[in-house]
Amino acid sequence: MTHKHTNPVNYWDQERSWQESLQTIKVEWISDTQIAPERSSKPCFIIKDDRLLVVDSNPLKLPIDDSFTKFEMLTLGKFKGNAQAAWTWVGVKYMNIGLPYLRVGDSYYKITHVRDRYEVLRAQIKAFKKEEIKTDHGPAIMPLIPKYDDFCIVPDNMNYCEVVDNCYNLYHPFSHKPWSADRRLKDNDIKVSMGLMRHIFGEQVEMGIKYLKLLYENPRQALPILCLVSRERQTGKTTFLNWMNIMFGQNYCQINPEDLGSQFNSAYATKNVIALDETVIDKSHAVEKLKSIATAKTISVNQKFVANYSVPFFGKVIICTNKEHDFMRIDEEEIRFWIRKVPQISAINTNIENDLTDEVPAFLRFLMNQPSVDIKRSRMVFTAEELHNESLNKVKAESQSQLRKDFNIIMADFFNTNGMDKIQATISDLKEKFFKFNSQVGPGYLRKMLTMEMGYKPIHGRYRPMETHEINSKVGVHYTFLRTDFVQNDLPPQPPDDNFPF
Repeated sequence: MTHKHTNPVNYWDQERSWQESLQTIKVEWISDTQIAPERSSKPCFIIKDDRLLVVDSNPLKLPIDDSFTKFEMLTLGKFKGNAQAAWTWVGVKYMNIGLPYLRVGDSYYKITHVRDRYEVLRAQIKAFKKEEIKTDHGPAIMPLIPKYDDFCIVPDNMNYCEVVDNCYNLYHPFSHKPWSADRRLKDNDIKVSMGLMRHIFGEQVEMGIKYLKLLYENPRQALPILCLVSRERQTGKTTFLNWMNIMFGQNYCQINPEDLGSQFNSAYATKNVIALDETVIDKSHAVEKLKSIATAKTISVNQKFVANYSVPFFGKVIICTNKEHDFMRIDEEEIRFWIRKVPQISAINTNIENDLTDEVPAFLRFLMNQPSVDIKRSRMVFTAEELHNESLNKVKAESQSQLRKDFNIIMADFFNTNGMDKIQATISDLKEKFFKFNSQVGPGYLRKMLTMEMGYKPIHGRYRPMETHEINSKVGVHYTFLRTDFVQNDLPPQPPDDNFPF
């Protein structure tokens, strides 16, 4: 039930009775307008012109000749003069004004609202002491605070529920409404949005549309880590993140790489879109943490001054960086990353964020109009073949250990010098031939690099040594290396230099 009054003071003064206003004060009604202390016939209060006039000594010891409204008498009697407590109690109990507190288990929280850079109020849930609630609003408010068994995460951008099975949903309602299905959508309605999509995703724009369709319609679906890379400035990477913030609101957050290594994860544990801007992730534990959250099913929320609790995890990670090849280590077999090299913008639109905001309802309708996405082909929807591109190859190549990089160069040079198609060698042969005077490269390090990083499998048996002048075969645990593994493109023969002294 709602009321025409938005102010609890006006509501109480105009809608409630004097009897309700004085019910906790020890007085008796001796007429419709005269009120006396209990067991007395002498009036102490007289009602006159919607105010209560003090005419004699009274239980509240109010000064004679002072006058009070209904709300003021409610405040003095029931709430011991605490106007804030009276305001909250009237608003919550009688006017359906939302109470900014909730109790989950035996802990209390306050819902606050902070205005972001786009002038949008964002709700935040923070732990709050029970005693402080009583101090601010009085004990009468405590039974009115809604109680829940636990927290939960139930992402739904289209049919949101705040409470699920008496658990408070930490996922926030989507702040935009798509155009109605019967409204005709024209290309010009999403001109700026699609321009940004084509710029960011290039030849893979259809995959980009599927990615955003799933983010909006199926926020529970796991998706690959999207990495937007470019060493140039003014490429639109940050604009894309701002667009995600505009669109997904409180279910979006932006963190630093240091946050991944922190024990406190409440900043991102309940979010659906997790962004890292201008990022270089060089610490191994942060890299592994990033990889793990990309496929995590649950997460233990660790928040200051609050007991840990576990919730399902549905975070999707977007990374923007100006380090094209070395922003983090990505192994050869890794299939959780989608890397897009973003070109520089040729024409600057200084009003692009406002344009993107205006187009959100139309763009959501555009996404809804797209065909359903087959999510059964891969656990992250897109296959390794679809995610594969030259940018990913370059990051994987740069992620190789320094020994592997050196070994690739040495072997390529060896094959080019000797013109051989295949060589066989033991660890001792390789150490003696290429790393004899390098004390930092031992047999164990070589074996680890060959087997674990490059995937070579040693064979025990006869082999022909790698030196061309060796004719007799040997017996040992050896590796076989092919020219095609190291020399990708044979260089054309160069004409002899006439000035070179033979």
